[in-house]
Amino acid sequence: MTKLEEMKDELKARQAKHDELIKLHRKEYISGVDVNKIDFSEDHKNDDRIQELEWAIKVEERREVKVGDGVTLCYYTDSQAFTVIKRTKTTIKIQRDKATLDPNFKPEFITGGFAGHCVNQDEQIYTYERDANGTTHTARWSEKKGMFMVEGCLRVYNGRHEFYDYNF
Repeated sequence: MTKLEEMKDELKARQAKHDELIKLHRKEYISGVDVNKIDFSEDHKNDDRIQELEWAIKVEERREVKVGDGVTLCYYTDSQAFTVIKRTKTTIKIQRDKATLDPNFKPEFITGGFAGHCVNQDEQIYTYERDANGTTHTARWSEKKGMFMVEGCLRVYNGRHEFYDYNF
């Protein structure tokens, strides 16, 4: 069993325990037990561990990215889809994919602010295909951030998620 699988199993068990504790406290409350006399300390410890595990799982999933996987390079408010084309222990080389916006998407603007405001930009849907001539970047693993980074500030996330911010 891998470290990631172990963490996911522990998370599942702790989430089940969380649900059991909620049911127990609900029964105590309904039966008239004074809320101030219910001991929530076990809940808090369990919830803290759940948050730790969720973060650790995300980090481990980012660390395990492999050649052929789709990733997203975030440019502050815009995001672009890439494919991992090379992998070492501490770096990945990524190449820009061709992302095609669904032709049925039409941005809707309303007036206001400095200029118009796009109210439906979260509805963008893209299809992706490899582009052998796409630009490449080398991303380095950051232990501090728990992810691969390009030029120390641009974050790389798992999965392809193209996004154009019409409001920036």
